[in-house]
Amino acid sequence: MTSPRLLKADEKAAVLSTLKDLRNAQGFALNAAAIFIEVTTAESPEARADVAQQFRTFRDLYAKTIADTKSHATLRNLDGKGEGLMATAVEVATRFKTLDESNDFASVSAVEAGRLVNFVRLQGVPALMQLTSRVSGAKKDHDKAVQGVMKERIAKLDKMFNEVEDIGRMIHLISLNASVEAARAGGESGRSFKVIAD
Repeated sequence: MTSPRLLKADEKAAVLSTLKDLRNAQGFALNAAAIFIEVTTAESPEARADVAQQFRTFRDLYAKTIADTKSHATLRNLDGKGEGLMATAVEVATRFKTLDESNDFASVSAVEAGRLVNFVRLQGVPALMQLTSRVSGAKKDHDKAVQGVMKERIAKLDKMFNEVEDIGRMIHLISLNASVEAARAGGESGRSFKVIAD
């Protein structure tokens, strides 16, 4: 099994940004869908106009977020399944956009709104959740790789500290040996051993 690849700083930032955008898109899509039911069931044109504006706000936030997400490097190299999931997310934005806005969606029936909401709930949001899961997997792989690199570095540092301790012990033994030789030799010869010991 190959170890996960470490992401460069810009790649890591793209992964985090993609995760954030995908999570935001889920909320925007669900809010837009829920509010659209209120639009089609509003009791008066005034109430419908107010709620319709809320729908447009969430619809536009969703469309912008999906457009931004599509441009992220993380999603550029998707496999076939990932591309299909992204296509479903884009389809939600397309369905939101193609609704007839005349008279604040007065011509849209509750049945049509129900179909849209079911598409968002049963296909759009699950697609976004699966994309989030895939990107989250890439982040987890990166985090695992970082942990592996850190473990390697810690092991190298431990080895270096052990080697330094070994060298310190050897120097201490040489110093002790030189002190013993200095005491044993005495006189002029002992002084040179004393210098080594010091």
